Amino acid sequence: MKVRRTEMKISIQQILVIISVLFLLVGCRVRYKSSDLFKNKDSELFYKKAQDLQIKGQLDSALVYFDKANQIAPNTAVILHERGLIKSNMKKYKEAIVDLSKSIELTTEQRQKGIRISNRGLTYMQMNMMVEACKDWEDSGKWGKIYLEEYCCE
Repeated sequence: MKVRRTEMKISIQQILVIISVLFLLVGCRVRYKSSDLFKNKDSELFYKKAQDLQIKGQLDSALVYFDKANQIAPNTAVILHERGLIKSNMKKYKEAIVDLSKSIELTTEQRQKGIRISNRGLTYMQMNMMVEACKDWEDSGKWGKIYLEEYCCE
């Protein structure tokens, strides 16, 4: 896979679009059934509080609550994914990649896995790591198709 050199530079407008997409993904998040994800009620409460703060744009506070949810229920894919998205929005890209990658590793449902891989690709793009971003978008199937066509050559 080759990456177009002309697409390597990311404009402010593109970054704003990416951030908007990430917030839309979070804002339009699927409300999961608690029994599917949380074996601990406290971790679920911290997770929901973090989501509420995230919607209000209080990312620092939301991150604190995602951290608390993760401490109680480590290796919960949805917590790691949401925390990774927040870290990405806070420009803590390396930490975001760690969380997003672990979330992908723990996800068994293919639709969710594809979405999470595509989101990690957006974070790689913000880091100007286009080879990795293009690989993720290719691996994410339909979720990364638009980005793959826009920023990557086959």
